[in-house]
Parts: sequence; C-alpha cells; structure tokens
Amino acid sequence: MSDSNQYNSFAVSLSTILRIRNNMSGADLARKIGQNPATVNGWLRGEGRPGVPELIDAMARVLRLSEEERVGLLYDADYGWYVEAG
Repeated sequence: MSDSNQYNSFAVSLSTILRIRNNMSGADLARKIGQNPATVNGWLRGEGRPGVPELIDAMARVLRLSEEERVGLLYDADYGWYVEAG
C-alpha cells in the first residue's frame, strides 16, 4: 500500500460517520477535540491519522460512537495494538 492512501479506510470510515450520522464537518470535529482543522481534513483525505490513539477515543466520545465503531476506527488507523492492550 502506498503512503498516499495508507489510511484510506480510516478516512472513509470517519467521513461516513461525520457526514451521514452526525452532519458534522471536519472543522467542527477539530474544534470539539482541540485539533487544527487542516489536520483533521488531512485525516479525512487519507493523508494521515491521529498521532495517538487517545484522539480516536476523544472522537468516539464526541461523536457518540458505539464500542464497535470506536474499535473499527482504531483498527482502520493501525492502532489495533491499542485495542488489544485493553
């Protein structure tokens, strides 16, 4: 997988959750989790992922995700080790 789309699955999942379920923009999410909007928009384009898995936990709280959805985002962002560490 190339670096340019390494996190495409994470981007698709997060975009779907934001737009379809929460009617929220990347900038809205950024404000709610204390991140730069440009950073979150990069995640939405598959150009990276949150630098620490705890940011995904913060997103899960803000977006009121189920545990299954939170775990799915963590795996999509290559943070499966965080889930398994419990």
